[in-house]
Amino acid sequence: MNFKVLVCAGATAGHIEPALNVAKELQSRGVTCEFIGTVRGLDQKLVPAEGFRLHLIKPVAMPRKISLDIAIFPFRFMIAVLQALSILRRFKPEAIMGFGSFVAMPMYVAAWLRRIPLFIHEANAKPGIANRIGAKFAVACFQSVENSIPGAKTLGTPLRTIYNDFQRTELRAQAHKEFGLTAERRTLLVFGGSQGARHINEVLNEISGRLTDSSLQILHIVGSKNQDQIQTHPHHHYCEYVSDMSLAYAAADVAVCRSGAMTVAEISATSTPAIFIPFPTGNGEQEKNALPLVEHGSARVLLEANLTPQTLFDEISYVLNNLSSMQKSTMKPRNATKEIVEEILGTVSV
Repeated sequence: MNFKVLVCAGATAGHIEPALNVAKELQSRGVTCEFIGTVRGLDQKLVPAEGFRLHLIKPVAMPRKISLDIAIFPFRFMIAVLQALSILRRFKPEAIMGFGSFVAMPMYVAAWLRRIPLFIHEANAKPGIANRIGAKFAVACFQSVENSIPGAKTLGTPLRTIYNDFQRTELRAQAHKEFGLTAERRTLLVFGGSQGARHINEVLNEISGRLTDSSLQILHIVGSKNQDQIQTHPHHHYCEYVSDMSLAYAAADVAVCRSGAMTVAEISATSTPAIFIPFPTGNGEQEKNALPLVEHGSARVLLEANLTPQTLFDEISYVLNNLSSMQKSTMKPRNATKEIVEEILGTVSV
C-alpha cells in the first residue's frame, strides 16, 4: 500500500519548519507526503522548495472583536472546509498531521467528517484555538512544553537531523569561515526570527562599540527587510538572512533572540546560553516558551518593554560572566521528529 500523510501547517516558519522535518522523516520511510497551506504566508516559498506538493485553501481567522467579520465567518469557514474535503477526496491520505495555524481548523473538521486519523503537534506553551479544538478528536497529540494540551505527549519540537546530535566543536571552524569571524573572540549571536526585529537591532547597534571592546564579536542577523540598520562597526558582522542556522549556532557562545517555539528548541538542542526577548504581541506564548530554559538556568528573559541599551548590555554581561554554569545547565531535547513519525506509522498501521 502507498501510505499517504497530508501535513497541515501554514503561514509562519514556526509552523512550517517542524512540519517539513516530520514530512522528510516520513518520506525517508517510503511515505508519500503532501501539504495543505494558505494563499498567504511562507507556505508557497518554503514547502515547494523542499520538493513537496502544496495544496492551497483560503485562510480563515477567528474574529477577535465585534465586527462584520463575525457574520461572514461561518460562510468563509464552510467554504474552507469544502475546499479541504475536496483535497482529501483527491489525495486520499491514511492520516493527517496538523501543526496549527489558520489553515488547520478547516482541515481538522474535514478530517473528522471523513473519519481520517488526525495527529496534532503544538509547539507553543500556549496553544492556538485550532489545536485546542482539534485535540478533542485527534488520535494523538504531541507538545513541546508540558501542560500545553491536556493528555498530550511531551516530546519537544521536531528539528532537523543535524540538531539530534549537534557537534559545535566540529562545526565551529566552518562557521567562523562562513561568517568571517575570528577564533580569538567569543561570539554573540543576535537575531529576531525570520523577519528580524527592528527594536532589537536598534538597541544592539547603540551598544556595539561597548560590547566589541571587551573581546567580543557579534554575528547579527538583521532580517531581510532591515538592511537600512546595517552599520559599520569593528567586529560587528551583519547578515540579512542565514539559511543554515546550525552554523550560526556553532559560532555562538551566547544568543540574543526571540523565543518562538522553533528558536527555543534549537537553542536547547545546541546548548547555547540565551537571552530571550519575547515577541510582545500575540497571546503571550513566547514568554511562556522560554520559561523551561529559564527555570533550568540556561537562559534569561528580557521583556521588550524593559529593553534599553543599558538593560541589554547588563544581561549580556551577566551571561558572559556566568557562561560556564549556564552551559552546564542546558537541556537536551528528545528526538521529537522520529517519535512522532513512529507514533503515526504504528497507530495507523494497526
